[in-house]
Amino acid sequence: MTQPSWRPIDTAPHDQNLLVFSLRWGVLIAEYSSEFRRWLPRMQCPVTLDARTDELSHWMPLPVVPEAHRRGRPRGLRLAASAADPMHASA
Repeated sequence: MTQPSWRPIDTAPHDQNLLVFSLRWGVLIAEYSSEFRRWLPRMQCPVTLDARTDELSHWMPLPVVPEAHRRGRPRGLRLAASAADPMHASA
């Protein structure tokens, strides 16, 4: 299985949870909301992320859900179901 790699933030897909890297906050789970036109992190603080101020630079897909938990995924996070998932395709 190929490990996902960090990709430039301007290539990030919209409306799905991703790992994003911010020089200010470190690695976060966040999504770019097409509806609100901003980055929304999964944690409560910061409430939103600004790509310039928070210095978002890179993103990568979330890791694959462990095999033992694929049927009973936790609610809220949309994790990739398998390495064949389009989110894990090479850029």
